[in-house]
Amino acid sequence: MARAGLSRLDIKRARDSLLAQGQHPSIDAIRIALGNTGSKTTIHRYLKELEEEEGTALKRAGTTSDAILDLVGRLAARLHEEGQAVVDQQVAAATAQRQQVRAEADKLSADLAALRAELAQAHATIANVRAAQSDTQTALQQRTIEAERSAQQLQDLTARLAEHEGFPRSSGIRTPAGTSSRFNNCRRKSGRPTRR
Repeated sequence: MARAGLSRLDIKRARDSLLAQGQHPSIDAIRIALGNTGSKTTIHRYLKELEEEEGTALKRAGTTSDAILDLVGRLAARLHEEGQAVVDQQVAAATAQRQQVRAEADKLSADLAALRAELAQAHATIANVRAAQSDTQTALQQRTIEAERSAQQLQDLTARLAEHEGFPRSSGIRTPAGTSSRFNNCRRKSGRPTRR
């Protein structure tokens, strides 16, 4: 027989105590925890009520949990979309920046190639100028040699001419004054050509 005043709260406390100790809250175990008092029918009835009550609470909690899970899922999806949008934006910006850097690099490469071509042309021009200068220098040296040779030849010819013109004077033969003119007059009279 159940003791007087045995309530559902007593059954709940006994059951919770057994659960806390890691024991299965069977009807017999609860009856022993209550000091071997209370009928098994009463204990069974209260246990059933407690299970139904807690099942409804669990069901309500499950419904609440489902709503929370749904909300969390929607929030996660929204966060994912926003995060993906940020990532896409950053990827697009990085792609544009990479394309700009590549275009600048291509332009710099083209400028460098043009400068190298100009430098090669300048080197070729300098080489041509140096070759022309060398040819001019060689021609100038040749002309200088020829001029010196011509000057020497002129000097030699001048010396020979001076020597040739000065030959009668150096022979020591002198003609009296007027002899040459009288000799020329005689030749004119005789019809012979005069010396000049």
